[in-house]
Amino acid sequence: HKVASKANARTIPEIDYAHERQLNILDNPMFLFSILKFLLLFYIIRWVFSLLSSPRSTEWQRETQSQAGARRIFEDSMLKVLAAAMKADGRVTRSELSVVKQVLVSQFGEERAKEDLLKLRDLLKTDFDTVHAAKQIGMIVGYSDRLYIAEILCLIAEADGIITESEKQTIVNMAYFMGLSSIDVQRIANRLRVNGGERGNFYGNGSYQTRGGVNEVAAAYKALGISAEATNEELKTAYRNLVKKYHPDRYATQSQEAQAQAAEKFKQVQDAYEKIKAARGL
Repeated sequence: HKVASKANARTIPEIDYAHERQLNILDNPMFLFSILKFLLLFYIIRWVFSLLSSPRSTEWQRETQSQAGARRIFEDSMLKVLAAAMKADGRVTRSELSVVKQVLVSQFGEERAKEDLLKLRDLLKTDFDTVHAAKQIGMIVGYSDRLYIAEILCLIAEADGIITESEKQTIVNMAYFMGLSSIDVQRIANRLRVNGGERGNFYGNGSYQTRGGVNEVAAAYKALGISAEATNEELKTAYRNLVKKYHPDRYATQSQEAQAQAAEKFKQVQDAYEKIKAARGL
């Protein structure tokens, strides 16, 4: 009996200790919360994988890839039509480049515009299928977007104040192949009034000439003492300086002959500035 009592005395504390440890683990809220988090995470992962492997998910992925491909095609095609308009007259000017840069930044942002300008530089040096590019735009974007692109092409042609026959024909053709209506194509053709000869027909008197004589816009640039490649800011600066120089108030105390000459110059500056503003759409 004493031996049995001693055995029981040794074993009872061990059983009680193990039982107490089990109860402590189950009663620990943090332990239970960890198990629940693990199970929840496990089922979320299974649910995500089931979605990704479902037919609907595969269709969504294909649609997303298709949209990304269409955007790339549109962007490449747009760069091509912009490049075609810029080099249609055989020369690319800073004013044309300024218009294109503003468009690219507004459409794609600063960083993407920098990449596109590098691509544009390469396109200006190579030949490509302009008709195919215009047709691609016609298939990808809506009508209002195509009208907007045609407007940009017109602004490029008007940027330097001189519109040649080749510029007009190039832009009208692209508008047609983009799928614009005959009314809108005709409206673009009417807007692009040829007022300059092809590049290279430059005469020693500093003006471009056409069959009709000295080009008025080119003469306006000459009157302001700037080139057709001058930016809008350079145009405004030249205009302000000449207005200040020939303003009638500065000649009020001089002879009538000097006043008349200054008044004539002042009028020429005003007229030249208005012609260039109209040509650039300012």
